[in-house]
Amino acid sequence: MRRKPPSVERPLIAAAATTQPRAAARNAFAATAAAGGAYLLGAPYTVLDMPAFLNSFAVLSSTFRPRPFADGARIYTAYLIGASGWFGGVVAAAGVGWGVVCALRDRSRGNLAKWALLIVFPLVFFTFFSTKNLIFGRYLLPLLPFVCLLTAIVVVDFLTWVAQWPQPLWIRAATAAALLIAVLYPPASQGIDWPRHYGAPTTQDIAYRLIRSYIPEGSAVVVECPELRLPRPAYRVLEPNHLTARSPEEYVSTGVTFLVASSDALGSVLRPVAGSSTDQAYRELLNDPQQCLPTVEPTAAIEGPRIWICRLQTP
Repeated sequence: MRRKPPSVERPLIAAAATTQPRAAARNAFAATAAAGGAYLLGAPYTVLDMPAFLNSFAVLSSTFRPRPFADGARIYTAYLIGASGWFGGVVAAAGVGWGVVCALRDRSRGNLAKWALLIVFPLVFFTFFSTKNLIFGRYLLPLLPFVCLLTAIVVVDFLTWVAQWPQPLWIRAATAAALLIAVLYPPASQGIDWPRHYGAPTTQDIAYRLIRSYIPEGSAVVVECPELRLPRPAYRVLEPNHLTARSPEEYVSTGVTFLVASSDALGSVLRPVAGSSTDQAYRELLNDPQQCLPTVEPTAAIEGPRIWICRLQTP
């Protein structure tokens, strides 16, 4: 059964689908102007405080170093499956393939453009962010409407096909119910559980209390744990993109006396394999009970990364 694609539009692709060149150019300009105006309305300080915006943008851009696609795609796919369940992920992926099939069935310009609205952007977007070093689950938010639409297309088409089966009604109803439960239960349960767990204690909470009791105010502290915000000016805080960009001795030379390290950020440094001398120095430091407090460990009741609080200078 041929299905008409949904009337979801992405402005520039929709403008390109217009048969009249002048109208297409006018629509593309209007869409671009509207997008720019909406952006400035939501982020006016891009213009009102442009130097700060450009400086912050430059800092963020410096962290967007290349990463192998397979590495980033694996992490982002895990985020998606964690939210929608493996079955929901399979259905969404099938939606991409089904969209290609539907587009190829009718290769008219309008039909191809309509399906491109749903397929091109998520694939390009996913590829772009999967090849960047900086990874956050929130970067997937623009993809979620497309994931929902592609999933819905597969579900509705499958249910339409099931409704035409010659089997008894109860078999068709049971099949439809099983599919809906398999697709909807994981995200629904996640939506219920997240508010329930929000605000539960984390390793960052425990580490914060330890820092406040152990590290004297006025100390210079280097922190590689973005979720852990120390009060200023109580502490002089350095927040490097990567802790290992400098050796412990280099931090000491700049006046830093303590460091806070996170297993989320240290990554390969913690693995007992051959590496740089800086990696080896941090492995030795983090395992030195004379320099570090007991490691803050996650438990069944306390989520979060492992956190180390270490002194860089002897008393």
